[in-house]
Amino acid sequence: MKKWLPILAGLLVVFLWLLLWLANPRFLAAVSSQTYDMLLKLLAEPRRSSHVVIADIDDKSIAELGQWPWPRFQLSRLVEKTFQAGAAVMVFDVVYSEKDRLSPAQVLDTWTDIFGSDAQLAELLQGREDFDSMFASTVGRHPVVLGCYMNDRLAEQRATADWSSWQSPYLEKGPRPADMLPLARDVVTPLSELASAGKIAFINTTADSDNIIRRTPLIYEVAPEGIFPSLNLQAVRLFLQGPPYKIIYDSEGVEGVRQIVVGDLIIPTDRHGRIVLNYRSDRFPHVSAIDILTGKHPVSLFSNRIVLVGTSAAALGDLVATPLAEDFPGIEVQATAIENMLCGQTLWEPRWIVFLNMAVMVLLGVLLTLFISRRGALLSALVTLLAITATICSSAWLLQHFQLVANPTEISLCLAGVYIAVTFIRYLMEEGARKRMRTMFGPMVSPEVLAWLEEHPDRVALAGHKQNATVFFSDIASFTTIAEQMDPAVLSRLMNRYLTTVTEIIMAHDGYLNKFIGDGIMAVWGVPHDLEDHAVRACRAAVDQQRKLRAMAEELKAEFNVQLHVRMGLNTGIVTAGNMGSSRRFEYTVMGDVVNRASRFEGINKEYATRIAIGQTTRDAIGSVFPVRLLDLVVVKGETQPVRIYELLLPEDMESMAQTVAQYEAALKMHWERRWDESSALLLQNPQDGPSKALLARIEHFRSNPPPADWRGEDIKLTK
Repeated sequence: MKKWLPILAGLLVVFLWLLLWLANPRFLAAVSSQTYDMLLKLLAEPRRSSHVVIADIDDKSIAELGQWPWPRFQLSRLVEKTFQAGAAVMVFDVVYSEKDRLSPAQVLDTWTDIFGSDAQLAELLQGREDFDSMFASTVGRHPVVLGCYMNDRLAEQRATADWSSWQSPYLEKGPRPADMLPLARDVVTPLSELASAGKIAFINTTADSDNIIRRTPLIYEVAPEGIFPSLNLQAVRLFLQGPPYKIIYDSEGVEGVRQIVVGDLIIPTDRHGRIVLNYRSDRFPHVSAIDILTGKHPVSLFSNRIVLVGTSAAALGDLVATPLAEDFPGIEVQATAIENMLCGQTLWEPRWIVFLNMAVMVLLGVLLTLFISRRGALLSALVTLLAITATICSSAWLLQHFQLVANPTEISLCLAGVYIAVTFIRYLMEEGARKRMRTMFGPMVSPEVLAWLEEHPDRVALAGHKQNATVFFSDIASFTTIAEQMDPAVLSRLMNRYLTTVTEIIMAHDGYLNKFIGDGIMAVWGVPHDLEDHAVRACRAAVDQQRKLRAMAEELKAEFNVQLHVRMGLNTGIVTAGNMGSSRRFEYTVMGDVVNRASRFEGINKEYATRIAIGQTTRDAIGSVFPVRLLDLVVVKGETQPVRIYELLLPEDMESMAQTVAQYEAALKMHWERRWDESSALLLQNPQDGPSKALLARIEHFRSNPPPADWRGEDIKLTK
């Protein structure tokens, strides 16, 4: 069950992210918006067309013509000059809902209210043309768009006007959905005289919760009067020679607006009839209003252009926040919408993109979970980073080449969450496994081996597995006699000295100290730590122990009045390794015939007066690394086939023993051929050699008690 925990953790993260995405909490929406802004800023391109020019009420114009708002006869002049320069459409991003206070009639009323009636002033102003009428007359002669403001907060009284006469022609396809379109409860309109002369459209834009304008509505519903277009949509309609705009709803009438069509121009929108603005990296051309009035602007600049009247003057405060800048002129938001629509470059956020993103999140989340649960943290981090990078790059590619908004935030955060969750669970599990490794093997292996086991806890099959290993047993000769003659405290000190010394040697050669058996030791090489040369390491550890005991002989004799002779047995082969024991107490150990033989080989040393006995498999594994002597053929207790055993010799002893070894091995083979006399003659040349004395005694026994006819050369006494 534990191995499934990382996978379950990853899948849980994916499920929770799906729920979080559907809930769309404020913090997630904020992060998503910021990511989108960064992508848009990074990928912003220059304008695709030169259809839009801005007539700028800038600081220079205000300095020469006086404070804003200007008298409307100046606006009338501005309109005439602009269309004389070849403009196609002119747009005022202003609501002229009050009379011009500088018109003659208004000036007279103001003077009278303050100073009383003045016959001379009244005579002077009598018959003078009203500035609003002058402006309306000029507007009526040209395609001019005037602004109104949709107010969705007020439900009280509104001005009663024949708004139907001010509406621009439009068509609807499909049932209009309820509560989908922005709904205005009140409308702040231009003066009736101005509204009747021009084409009115709302100036509203919509900012997100962080006050950044990313979308803008193209239509507003004003019940029961109908639908009004935005300033930018109206400008596009007039620029395209005034065809009715078409509002296309979904066929069921439940998903809202699908698109708005003007002539051959198809504008994708969200369900509320809003477009996602594709802000440009460069600004629209600005021409100072005073330069237009004085004719100092380039002659061809306005030719067949949409001219928007707006302001960049800081004192007028028409600055808004966009993804590209915090102080973006508000008029350029309208200009961006117009340019996007005319170029077919509005961004597109289709309804199905949410489901696609969810599908991608689930797919990548599941695949990443499966990968991380089976791979290391570093590789998993790299793959996770690549997956997140691929998600972001895919979103950027779709945005740049298809104007498709596929925000990568939720998917990227989900993948990061999957990595953190799965890696954390794996860390806890691996840390628990390391702790078990430290508890189980810490005192039994070298620090290097322990570090390997901690890094690869999965390589240790505690449930039991087959493994090629070399098993080692050792035992102190005549220990019972030593123990009976020695004070317990002294005996304890002796054993601690001896066991500490040999344990350090075993661990230094990467052996696993399996257990102490009284004065004996059982150790294993190749388990639990994989070692290709486990037989060589085990034999080297045995040789080094014998060397150390020789070096300590005088010291032990002086301190404890003992001489330790330690017998060792080694065998190599396939063992069963794992946790063995009862349900309440168990240990990691090895079992099998290889273990039994190693134990028997240790005991056989007593018969031959040798120190280290190894089996044939160990002999084959070490090759010529260590000198050996073929010792005998024996049938291990519980088996029927004889096996060869060898004496492992210390390299430094080989020079003095070379002749003895050669003579013994020759005598052993003669003994197998029942050539008793020849074999005995060779053995008698080395009367102090333990194996020679043991074999000579056996031959003497065979002289009077010949072995049976099926004898294969084994030591019959050991077999019994």
